[in-house]
Amino acid sequence: MSGGAHWAAQNRDSDLRQLASLSATAFCQLQEPQFLEELGFRNASRSMLHHLEVAGLPMEHAKEAFHTADVYTGTNMMVMLLADSLGDLCTQRMTHWDSFYYVCLQVRSSIRELMLKMPERLRVPSRSRRLQEAIENVAQMTTQLLSNLASAACMQLPPTSEADPNCRGFLGCHAWHRRLAQGTHDLAVLSHVMQTQLETALLWDSIMFRVDTGYLQLPELPAEVSLGTLIARLKASSPRSLRMVEIGVHHGEVAVGLLKRHPSLQYLGIDPYPGEYGNMRVRRGSGDFGDSANFRLTAARLRRFGHRARLCRRHSSQVARAGAMRACQARWPAKHLGLVFIDGAHDFRSVAADIQHWAPRVRPGGVVSGHDYRLGEAFNVVRAVHRFLPANRHLQLGPDGVWWWIV
Repeated sequence: MSGGAHWAAQNRDSDLRQLASLSATAFCQLQEPQFLEELGFRNASRSMLHHLEVAGLPMEHAKEAFHTADVYTGTNMMVMLLADSLGDLCTQRMTHWDSFYYVCLQVRSSIRELMLKMPERLRVPSRSRRLQEAIENVAQMTTQLLSNLASAACMQLPPTSEADPNCRGFLGCHAWHRRLAQGTHDLAVLSHVMQTQLETALLWDSIMFRVDTGYLQLPELPAEVSLGTLIARLKASSPRSLRMVEIGVHHGEVAVGLLKRHPSLQYLGIDPYPGEYGNMRVRRGSGDFGDSANFRLTAARLRRFGHRARLCRRHSSQVARAGAMRACQARWPAKHLGLVFIDGAHDFRSVAADIQHWAPRVRPGGVVSGHDYRLGEAFNVVRAVHRFLPANRHLQLGPDGVWWWIV
């Protein structure tokens, strides 16, 4: 256990708990019950280790990146422990404002200590310029998030003039807990951005990846782009309904999420559901990639969106040659698309074919995008993306291996 985590564990049974007991005798009548917020956590260290193993990259080439992920994960855990300790006090009905305010100052002090130590903990010399830049970006991002969290502590909590004097501490405790809980969720979400930075730097410096990449820039921090926000931007630039093709649908999570969020979206999903994946047979009903039973289940999920969604059980190359209206009985031709998202078979030949077949069908200002620009796909997805990236286009990267360029 790190020193910060040990501090949090000790304080559960020390001064803070004693302070809570001082105010527990007061009775606080609330109009509505107050519930503790759920906390957010993501083990970025484990995820990073998994992708390093998939890529076959020796730890000696990635120890600085793994250390950075480990420090970030520990910070997420520490803030979660602080929020959990505060939650214990809130449930004990801490009511007096003075008792709560003292506790709030103690928690804020711990967050500030984390913030001040972050640059030093991440001051890891690296022979790689890109990896050094990524580590510095992570340190800056994490320090800024902790600074914002500490600055918001104990400030602008429920106004004492309007609250029952016996409830001020109780209401303040829950308000501060909500802010801490949001901080844990922010750290968990941004861990994807942190990991993308580190993976990208390792990928570009890896001995496995020797292709001409041209000018490369690390993903921006914090990442504001997901498929949902890409679609929102495209809709803002064009008043017409937006047409999207997704290659590789699996269970349809992406489709359902986007169709619910964007009522004007017109969606065509293409997936052959061949009963195999990576040249290996897939047991029917397993739910794994390529499972033939997934087609019926996914089609049922999309049926609620009526004519806005169509699932086509064909290979993407077949649809490209024959046309979507003929091969898929689609209501519109797969031309002048606003967005194509490529997440089908991940071998080089398949990714290259999908980009060649579908990128020309995207209208100017639209987006060619895909998934799994990651360490483990250096020779497949990554190589294909750079092989067919237009010379005058800038490749952009987002969390979870999402890549795209604007046509």
